[in-house]
Parts: sequence; structure tokens; C-alpha cells
Amino acid sequence: ISVVNEIRYQAVGVAAATAASIRAADIEKIHAQNDMAKPEYRKIQDYISGISKFNPDVRYIYIMRKTSDTGQFEYVVDQAAEDENGDGKLDPDEIAEPPGKLYDASAFPEMLQGWQQPVADKQISPDPPYPDLMSGYAPIKDEGGQTVAMLGVDITARTIAGKLKAIRWVTVMVWFAISTLLSLVL
Repeated sequence: ISVVNEIRYQAVGVAAATAASIRAADIEKIHAQNDMAKPEYRKIQDYISGISKFNPDVRYIYIMRKTSDTGQFEYVVDQAAEDENGDGKLDPDEIAEPPGKLYDASAFPEMLQGWQQPVADKQISPDPPYPDLMSGYAPIKDEGGQTVAMLGVDITARTIAGKLKAIRWVTVMVWFAISTLLSLVL
């Protein structure tokens, strides 16, 4: 459980630090797919893609804003598409979502809370076509303190499972070492 909490803190920490580095004025210039050619879009996408590469546990980073429909967000900037599994093609979970694409966040209460304050999912949740994830969220605010967008950071269940497996392996090795030492002493 402490490892899962550590991953939650990591996700929300990366989200909050990254969100604080994004200029609200740049976000406000991006609304539709044709805005992907704007320098503001490229600058933000390059930045969040770099943050993802620098943090190997992070699978996705994206920026969304609320729409007029309750529980609905729309993508503003998604990290650059990448052939993550190395199969030579972009799978549905590897593409970059374009600005304006709608996303139903109503089933993700922490994501909705991320509009107001940094927060992380309490548990791993499925979100097809993406793998099972645990996410952290943080608001992007303008100079007046108003939220203009929300930044999300996703860590896959596979990454979490790998960390838990490593801890179990270390625990078994420590137990074995202590048992061996005790048998030599007794």
C-alpha cells in the first residue's frame, strides 16, 4: 500500500510541477485541431513530452479544459505520439489526441477535482483504449488565479505492478539472508 501511495504522490507531484510551468496565455490560444500548427502548441507538446521521457514511470501527460457540459473535458495538448511498444505502428493508446477532442471525465471524480487542486486517483482504473492507469491532476491557472485547464499525468498499472514485484523480491531476499544468518548463529 505504501508503494501505491508513493506512486500517487509521484503522479500528483509531476502534475503540479508541470502545470505550474505552463503559461495560461499559451493554453488560451489552442482550441481546435488546426491550432496544432501554432508555436504555442508545439512548445507545450515538446515540453510535456520531455517531462514524460524524463520520468520513466510516466506513460502519458496531457492538458484538458472543461466544456460547457458537466463532466466533459476537451483535449488541449497531448504529448507527442510515440510507438511505445516498438511494433512499427501507432496503436490507439499511442496516438496524440487533437485539441478539441471530447473526453467524458464524469466517471473519474479525482480528474474533476483536479480542476481545483492537485489530486491523484485513489486506485488504478481502466480507461480504454488506454491501459489501466493511476493518474495525478493539477490545475493550470492564469495570472488572476483562475483555472484555465487541467494537466494530467498517467502511470500504468504495469509500472505499479513492476514496482510491487521488485519490493516483494527484495523482501524475500532479505528474509532469506536473515534466515541464513540465524541458522549459522544458532
